[in-house]
Amino acid sequence: MCFPALVNRTEGTHESNEGVLLALDTATKGDRDARIFLRADKMVPYGSLMEVMNLLRGSGYLKIALVGLERAPTP
Repeated sequence: MCFPALVNRTEGTHESNEGVLLALDTATKGDRDARIFLRADKMVPYGSLMEVMNLLRGSGYLKIALVGLERAPTP
């Protein structure tokens, strides 16, 4: 199953963390075995990406996959 969600985090506050987890719990219906696909653009600092991954793991979501953007082949 795929649960598309857009998370726009500008600060790693406790309230925003709870909001992310609540949205994810709603999307997955609390299924901690759901695979979570995580993608970030170039503007997201590496530390912020790791913070989100640690937040997910700490909440019981252990199946986390990083998604890369595919580029069109050059002729």
